[in-house]
Amino acid sequence: MVKPINSGFVEDQKKILKTPCVVIEDVTPEITALITDLIDTAQASPGCVGLSANQIWDDPAHPAPKVCLLPGQQGWVVAINPQIDIKWKKELVGPEGCMSLPKYVVKKKVRAKHIQISYANEKLERTEDVHLFELPARIFQHEMDHLEGKLLNE
Repeated sequence: MVKPINSGFVEDQKKILKTPCVVIEDVTPEITALITDLIDTAQASPGCVGLSANQIWDDPAHPAPKVCLLPGQQGWVVAINPQIDIKWKKELVGPEGCMSLPKYVVKKKVRAKHIQISYANEKLERTEDVHLFELPARIFQHEMDHLEGKLLNE
């Protein structure tokens, strides 16, 4: 189901966005439904290049599960409990926007140009030693900020 995107400009939605997401221990039917909602929402959102659970989460009493979508070669990649394992020192500086902060753009956002990541798929099978460069690295770091409860304008 397509869900509305939480806004960093609306106080109760900002609270959801600012709450760090919680580790997923088991892929329950609720987690599977959340993943479906993430995919549906991302596909219905023009210009979407990544989406985190707390961007569509609607329960301020409970933190969102730690899951996000990333662009893949054949559609969306579901990343459960993702993490950045290594950040190389070389930087990528450029403009960056966010669907949770419409029309807000950081003109010179600094990100690592090369990162090594790991995450679990929908069966909680761990993927290790994935290297991302340039734009995919920027997108992943942006989604990790969301999962950690950070907004682009901070």
